[in-house]
Amino acid sequence: MSSVLSPPYDKLAQFAGNLATCLEAGVGIEQSLKTASRSLGGTRLAPALQVSLTRVKRGTSLAEALAAIEWGLPTFFVPMVQAGEQTGRTDEALRHLERHCRLLVAPSNALRYVCLIPLALMLFGTMIQVAAHALFMPWTTTLAFVFSSLTSYAMLAVLAFVVVSSPAKPIIDQLKLLLPIVNDVERESAVSHFFHALAMLYAAGGRRVESMINFSARTVSNEAIRKDLLTVVGRIEQSDTTTEAFRKSQYLLQHEQDLIESGELSGTLERSFERIAVDAAEKLRFRLGIFQVIFTRIMAGFVFCSIAMTLISLLRMG
Repeated sequence: MSSVLSPPYDKLAQFAGNLATCLEAGVGIEQSLKTASRSLGGTRLAPALQVSLTRVKRGTSLAEALAAIEWGLPTFFVPMVQAGEQTGRTDEALRHLERHCRLLVAPSNALRYVCLIPLALMLFGTMIQVAAHALFMPWTTTLAFVFSSLTSYAMLAVLAFVVVSSPAKPIIDQLKLLLPIVNDVERESAVSHFFHALAMLYAAGGRRVESMINFSARTVSNEAIRKDLLTVVGRIEQSDTTTEAFRKSQYLLQHEQDLIESGELSGTLERSFERIAVDAAEKLRFRLGIFQVIFTRIMAGFVFCSIAMTLISLLRMG
């Protein structure tokens, strides 16, 4: 859902919220960014923000300034700010980012603990086993065990690198859509961002629908869903109506497609797009709650199994 280098979501939420508050109060972009940047203090983005501030002083837009640190932000962040700027609703876009980042705080922390705590227990268990081997086993057996353990950790590190690397992202994104709950979280996150940006762009007008869809798709992190939504552009260019084009998307639900149709028939597509975005955000809130509970239980089970395996290993050596 985000860049591997992203700072904690709670800090990102504070950053977006403080930016929105300053802009709503009429504070200039430079001072607003300088004030909000304090929220990212202590993260790897803090030094890089100086480049963003320099760009703002030269008269660039907020989105262009934030592009300097885009490598360390979630994929959806800068495109959403740019959509807000292009429609004169930057504060609204930032509030959307603030709410979304706050939604991701708890599950993101749960995922971090799921990864780190079992790893720490594995390392602790391995150290105990090495000590036990050294005390009760021949040194050749101890060396063999150490070599075997190091090989296992090296393979785990390689696997982790492959999972988080950019070349593997399309495959990982596709796999996410095959997992229960995870696929719903990915879909609803993408739909919420995409249609919120599309609603703002549509309300502002002044550009073709195909262009609006192309731009809104940039806010979608999952590449499989983004490609699916971009196929809508080709169908509209082939003279399909907006409703007909979105009907063929495999990631939009029936009632979402119905909302688009009713919006097109009544001339209120902006409201339909925003309604879809809001509904998806509410479902996402619910899904993330379930996601956190499941991950917490997985973590508890993994910890229990790790401790049990270490104890069994020690009993066998005894």
